[in-house]
Amino acid sequence: MKKVLFAILASVFVVPILFWSTDVSAQPNFARKYGTSCATCHSGFPTTNSFGEAFKANGYRWPGGEDQAKTKIEETEMGAQAYKQTFPNSYWPSDIPSIAPFAVWLRGDLLEWEEEVTKADSSVEEEVLDWGGPATGSILVGGTLGDNLGVLAVMSARRGDFTTSLRALWTFAPGVVLSLGNANSFFLRRGGVFPSPGTGVEMNIVRGQEGGYNILGGVSNADGSDGKHLTDARYVRAKYKFGGSGLLSGAGGTMGNPYVGLDNHIEIEGSFFQYADDAIPMGGNFAGESTFYGADLSGSYGSFFGGVAFSRMHDLDMINVRADAGYFFYPWLRGNVSYRSFRDGENPSLSGGLTAHIRPNVSIGAAYSHPTKSLAPSGDENQDSFALSVGAAF
Repeated sequence: MKKVLFAILASVFVVPILFWSTDVSAQPNFARKYGTSCATCHSGFPTTNSFGEAFKANGYRWPGGEDQAKTKIEETEMGAQAYKQTFPNSYWPSDIPSIAPFAVWLRGDLLEWEEEVTKADSSVEEEVLDWGGPATGSILVGGTLGDNLGVLAVMSARRGDFTTSLRALWTFAPGVVLSLGNANSFFLRRGGVFPSPGTGVEMNIVRGQEGGYNILGGVSNADGSDGKHLTDARYVRAKYKFGGSGLLSGAGGTMGNPYVGLDNHIEIEGSFFQYADDAIPMGGNFAGESTFYGADLSGSYGSFFGGVAFSRMHDLDMINVRADAGYFFYPWLRGNVSYRSFRDGENPSLSGGLTAHIRPNVSIGAAYSHPTKSLAPSGDENQDSFALSVGAAF
């Protein structure tokens, strides 16, 4: 009866597990700078829509060369523009945000449930039903310094654990961005079938006023057995977008649902990721593997969105697969289903549900996850789980 009850709840509330990026670029301080809603760049905070992707590709500046015209809070100039004529005998001029470039993001599970499970040693782990709260708080930092430099950072605390992430970007020209840091990589929009880069350097090139292409490459460190080195991991990705708004311009093409920033398009991508021999991290879905390659296919039409991604693990000869599909019932209400299978289906699972954005920057939702195999690789019985969550950014 409990499983039936939670399955019903899951059909009403769901936290989406989308193909699109959910990184620290979701910054309310940019909304303040341009005097616009979070919904301009996000199809439900923090999921980035097509315009948000173009905003990021322009070094976190308004696409189409309109940054100065769209800025509602003028920057504070750090030196006169005439200094450019006297450089290097003067400082190169710059600017800084006129308001503190900070935002706060609070989120967490209000309710968590896990069913009773039998462990491999025949002991029983009892059912869990626990009230929680927005246990994770983050301070988000984001801003631009002059015509080329941008900085993004997130400092998060969760029940005594504190983490920091930082990425700096240099925009040589619109769509040509060199970045350095340990978060917010352009490569991270992979649906979870590839490892995440560590701290490293990445070059990203984007072109397209309608549709377009994206090529990126990078190197980073990793938590391997022989310490950390800059070239522990190497990765490349190529993407082509058919139809829809431009990857660089954020305009043109046909909008399928303009209220949530969806455009009618298809994207196809190919990716390659490789660890050095002594740098393969232990544990998790990617343990014991050094070389990955794969492809993604994603897109949206009207209020529908979705995609499928796979990667092949060369050394272990295993396949990872993920598929997502969803629908916006209203601009503030969306549902989705997701399937994940790693290491040739060692522990596949289904999840789905709904998220309600009661404000552009405030959400409530729930997620129900059901493993499709009865036993985990450890020999434990797999658990169905459910979480009711909330989030707010300001």
